[in-house]
Amino acid sequence: MVSRTKESKFKEENKGSQHHFALRGKLLVRVKETAGDLLPLSISNLLWAFAKMGVKPVELLALVQERATAIAGDFTPVDITSLFRAFAAMNITPDASLLEAMQKRATEISGDFKGEEVVSLVRAFANMGDLLDVGLLQAMQERAAVLEGDFKPQNLANLLGAIAKMGVKPDAGLLEAVQRRATVTAGDFNAKTIAAVLRTFAEMEIRPGAGLLEAMQERATATAFESKPYEVASVMRAFSALGVTPGAGMLGAMQERATATAGDFQPGDVGSLMRAFAEMGVRPDAGLLDAMLERATATADTFKSGEVASLLEALAKMGVTPDAGLLEAIERAEAKAAAEKAAKAAMRAAKAAFDAPPRAKAAKAFVELP
Repeated sequence: MVSRTKESKFKEENKGSQHHFALRGKLLVRVKETAGDLLPLSISNLLWAFAKMGVKPVELLALVQERATAIAGDFTPVDITSLFRAFAAMNITPDASLLEAMQKRATEISGDFKGEEVVSLVRAFANMGDLLDVGLLQAMQERAAVLEGDFKPQNLANLLGAIAKMGVKPDAGLLEAVQRRATVTAGDFNAKTIAAVLRTFAEMEIRPGAGLLEAMQERATATAFESKPYEVASVMRAFSALGVTPGAGMLGAMQERATATAGDFQPGDVGSLMRAFAEMGVRPDAGLLDAMLERATATADTFKSGEVASLLEALAKMGVTPDAGLLEAIERAEAKAAAEKAAKAAMRAAKAAFDAPPRAKAAKAFVELP
């Protein structure tokens, strides 16, 4: 039996949740009653609000989508963008009729889209899967090219990343605009956006122009001494993925920064950085190499099997023989991982045996004595 004190405490702690569910229930009822009167902005805001609350209003979706389809001609760029962002956030695929109506409307008014709305819409469709109409994608690319002057580095990274995620390569006009804008705004890039943009070019198997590559190298050099370990590794991997070996200035700055922050490198970052050097055909200087090998030895027990393989492969490619300490640490880590795996398997087997229904005992055969 629960005491009054404990019962009161439970009610007090869950008061917020109770109010939340009560409010949500009332809201659902009210939306059902007024669905036929909803306006575009109300529909977009409503679905976005549900998405932010982590709620999938399954019982309302048919009504709301039917209403949105009926008044698609009244939707503005911000309404359309918010609508599809909400569907993406809820991981729900819109009805075919709504998709057709909204994409047609977005294509018709593509000239009214602002830069951030273009990026948000393309990203929403990228997150929902292969749903974006070819005509609308082309319209968004053309609009983005016109608005290139409005884009900041993160916008460029997000737009390229979304297009790449859909398995599509940007058209020539957008590619020229993106490279031109990235070169002009190179001074506003940080290590994260440098890596994101160049990595996306590599994923799309497109080599950026010399002007952009030079601008990114200069910026990477300038920001090297404020970059975190994973950012250093990411930038170097992005260049290596493009098959580009940076100049001496950038290489020197990156090595100096990596050596200074070696104690903060995670196992994956160590392997990633060494792999970048190996792919570039560049052997790190002695100070960096010693620092990375020392860090790898110190963190060997947290390496994943794939990370170990990547590191050893990179070292072999550079003609570097790991010292005995690193190899011993890796062997101990692998033995520990194997033991843990075996222990987990034994625990699963024991649990399965415990959960299994008891075997019926065989009847004993008694011998009758005369």
